[in-house]
Amino acid sequence: MCPAFIQCIGDKCSAAAQECAGPDYSKGVYAGTCGSYYDCVKTCNCVKTCVDKCIPDTSDCSACLLYTLGYGCTLPCASAVTSCGS
Repeated sequence: MCPAFIQCIGDKCSAAAQECAGPDYSKGVYAGTCGSYYDCVKTCNCVKTCVDKCIPDTSDCSACLLYTLGYGCTLPCASAVTSCGS
């Protein structure tokens, strides 16, 4: 995962991130509702074409990404994601 994004998520919404990615997400160890999705993303090293191929494997993961992280965390951290791909 992108270090700037992980830092932003940790600063702004660690509890929500733990729900979706597991308690050790900041160490690059993924579990939780979206563990396998994050493992896929991790292997991509922020390469968008690779990340685009990672698909949430359950509806619970999709909901966690969209609602818990998407609206609650990712939007406030959008600039960190953008800077990571630079």
